[in-house]
Amino acid sequence: MDLINSIFLGIIEGITEFLPVSSTAHLILASKILNISQNDFIKFFEIFIQSGAILSIVFLYFKYILKNKKLILHILVSFLMTSLIALPFYKIIKNVFFEDIFLIIFSLIFIGLLMIIIENLIEKNKIKIFKNLENLTLKEAILIGIFQSLSVIPEYHVLEQ
Repeated sequence: MDLINSIFLGIIEGITEFLPVSSTAHLILASKILNISQNDFIKFFEIFIQSGAILSIVFLYFKYILKNKKLILHILVSFLMTSLIALPFYKIIKNVFFEDIFLIIFSLIFIGLLMIIIENLIEKNKIKIFKNLENLTLKEAILIGIFQSLSVIPEYHVLEQ
């Protein structure tokens, strides 16, 4: 991987990490398009740039998180639920989901269309959103963790590499 490819992947990560899309899926597709062969350095690079994006959020909201003990509990419970559901499927995720480019593309398109439909329902007031972090319950944190386990599928690609 050369400097131009690393800049390109960094830009893709920087843009997609903060959007409701899979940044990992976009990194996988970009690496395939750029014909970047996977080696230990590339694997480390993908983990490193994703960690940087996550740490920037932690840094930005560090004081807020520390002040809200209930939020810390909810984050931990959600993470625990995600781990309990996703970890048993590690081999399937690694060997099936990340090897099939068509599945990755289909998933991105399907989730994108689903998000457009939900956004339209919200705009038409058919779905009401009234939650924020202050009134999030433990049950809802558990549900978030369960649904988050579905999005962990792309993350295993980076962690395994």
